[in-house]
Amino acid sequence: MHTLTLLCLSEFNNWLDARLVEKYAPCLCELLEKLKPLVASLQCLRDVAVEIGAMISEKQLDEACGRAVKPCIDNIIHLVDSATSSFPACPDYDTLVAFVKTARTSHELLVLNVVPLQSETLPESEHADQLSTFVKTFITTLGRIPVALESLEEALNGAAPLTKHLGQLRQRFAHPTETLLLQWQSLRQLDESVLRERFEQSRARHDRARERYERAVLEPRLQRELILQGECDGLQHSIGAMLQPFVRA
Repeated sequence: MHTLTLLCLSEFNNWLDARLVEKYAPCLCELLEKLKPLVASLQCLRDVAVEIGAMISEKQLDEACGRAVKPCIDNIIHLVDSATSSFPACPDYDTLVAFVKTARTSHELLVLNVVPLQSETLPESEHADQLSTFVKTFITTLGRIPVALESLEEALNGAAPLTKHLGQLRQRFAHPTETLLLQWQSLRQLDESVLRERFEQSRARHDRARERYERAVLEPRLQRELILQGECDGLQHSIGAMLQPFVRA
């Protein structure tokens, strides 16, 4: 008996990935096992870079050394994050091909960022020994990545029919969903823009109506005050004229 599952549109792709993993992951065991060492090596590089970054933040390294090392450490973290970001649990052929290509490029750049670390020399200390250990870990881990990439490519070629099928499923379902979500977000932004414009127009009409009301209320009042002021001035002048003879007497 089939069970009906109700999903928000934004949850569909995560649900689809979970179903693909449930159905196809057992058939991709060898490929996923070949993927693990590569991902683990990249994560190891990131972890070591974070440790060195913490040493710099806590000023455990010489200030000049910290300034020289920090750009390389930041680059290593950024390169690993870029290579492993948005990686699906059950990857398809195109995703893995792109990942291998990115990983190769990242490996070359990682090597360029590790080389300057080898040239840094510190006075003998516990922290200097720790930094030296971290650099050796970098070098050892970087040496494992090309082998892991070759092994992954061999497994990917063997699993090409299935991984390409996964890509076709994603192309058929996930990509239209992403397009629909983008269109929906665009419509929401358009609706918000229209509502904001209408609100501004309504507020402007309200302000103009209030100004007209104030003029309608205040102008007659001012006119009456001016008339009364004129009458008072005239009455004062008349009384003054009447009293003038008595004042002279």
